[in-house]
Amino acid sequence: MSYFLAIDGGQSKTLALIADEAGHIYGCGKGGPSNHLHQAGAIERCRESLQQAILGAAAEAKLDLNQTRFTCAGLGLTGVSSIVPELVKGMVSVDTIAMEGDAVTTWLAATGGAPGAIIIAGTGSIAFAQNQAGERAVAGGWGYIMGDEGSGYWVAREALAAACRGQDGRGAATVLQALLPRAAGLADLWELHRRVYSQEWGRSDIARLAPAVCEGAKQGDAVAVGIIRAAARELARAAVAVLRKTGMDTDGEVFAAGGLFECEILLRMVEEETCLLLPKVTVKKSQFPPVVGSLFLAYQAVGVPVNSVVGSIRKQLGGSVAVHFRDNS
Repeated sequence: MSYFLAIDGGQSKTLALIADEAGHIYGCGKGGPSNHLHQAGAIERCRESLQQAILGAAAEAKLDLNQTRFTCAGLGLTGVSSIVPELVKGMVSVDTIAMEGDAVTTWLAATGGAPGAIIIAGTGSIAFAQNQAGERAVAGGWGYIMGDEGSGYWVAREALAAACRGQDGRGAATVLQALLPRAAGLADLWELHRRVYSQEWGRSDIARLAPAVCEGAKQGDAVAVGIIRAAARELARAAVAVLRKTGMDTDGEVFAAGGLFECEILLRMVEEETCLLLPKVTVKKSQFPPVVGSLFLAYQAVGVPVNSVVGSIRKQLGGSVAVHFRDNS
């Protein structure tokens, strides 16, 4: 049996998946965040997240890692670092490791390696495209201080500010004044204020408020609709930028991935905003979660054709395996 390990490491969580060369998925596991390795204590945090995810996948697969050798491990990471392969090698026996940024593996999950673009909106945001000649382009991905427009964090931040303006009477009243605290299990904006400015919450916690903004938009709240529309416009601009850079702006495909795209209103608005700029471009949701792109990366590294396993993986993700990949921000 030839086993493959796939890892998707991001700002909110780390996912691991174990499969064979035929695309049969044996186990999935989940750990904490594994990014920003330059920060104090981040390498140990990354180690713990990887170990938790890998052990979880191995337990579900009923594999003893001491007696299992992987043909290849595919790593899709928010921050590509040579540290991560070394950490993985300390946990499993593996012949080959292939590593790319998570924008690339998310694109692989959507396209299987065919030409096209991906726009990702999770805690952060980024767009990536690759054309037939292998030329690549990236837009966004600058982080929450310098960019990440249209991301879950950005949407939540805009919503928090709008809710506070509404509360003060400096802006329009909005259902966000109630929806945002409720989403956090809190009584009001003042309790939410204390939580946001405490050391308890990080960017991922704030980003988890974004679905409440989508709920407000669904209810027709003008403020929430405006925030989602602004996010869609920013994400569409990023997608258009990478399509133009790679010469695919006449009839290219754009795929949407990340937890924020569970909001169907956002997906529809991104399609509208993209088509305003590039009328012949299509926009649709990615067929697979990013960790499957990490698996495709592992297959490609050792010459296993991705198109030979797509059917098998699609069938499995339609069943119980899919529960592991919900909220794939």
